[in-house]
Amino acid sequence: MKTIAIQKTMLMGSIIMLLSVTSGFAQPCRGYGKGMGTGSNCPVMQGQQFCANLPGITDEQLNQIETLRVGHFKKMNTLRNEVALKRAELAQLETTDNRDDKAVNAKIDKLYQVKTQMAKERSTHRQQVRNLLTDDQKVYFDARRGRGQCKGYGRGMGMCRNWNGGWKTTNQ
Repeated sequence: MKTIAIQKTMLMGSIIMLLSVTSGFAQPCRGYGKGMGTGSNCPVMQGQQFCANLPGITDEQLNQIETLRVGHFKKMNTLRNEVALKRAELAQLETTDNRDDKAVNAKIDKLYQVKTQMAKERSTHRQQVRNLLTDDQKVYFDARRGRGQCKGYGRGMGMCRNWNGGWKTTNQ
């Protein structure tokens, strides 16, 4: 009689543990993962610009760089708006009942022409800024290539299990 009671208790305990574990996996994947936090030493979040941290940079250089940045932002905003428009047009073409593959392919080509133009603008802007720097400053500038977003560990999506059972970090 005591063994049956013990077995029932162990079975109930196992069921409760199983339910609590499975309900934990069903929760949204929010947590402290690689999200939108500032990271450590992020110059953008401190109200500074990366170039201000270059060794021996002068106020004149900073003013010239800022002038270049404003012009670059204007060009890039126009191109970003054009990309958004082309994406919307592409989505419209792809979701119609009578899909025209030639029109879809032509829209994809136009979209990537704009993206190529954006990449060229970024490269040109980077070289214009680089031309304003001394050789020592160029070493630091080149070492920081591609680190402009300053994403770090903060409040974000965290770790989630993806559909095939493996671990996947979201919001990268």
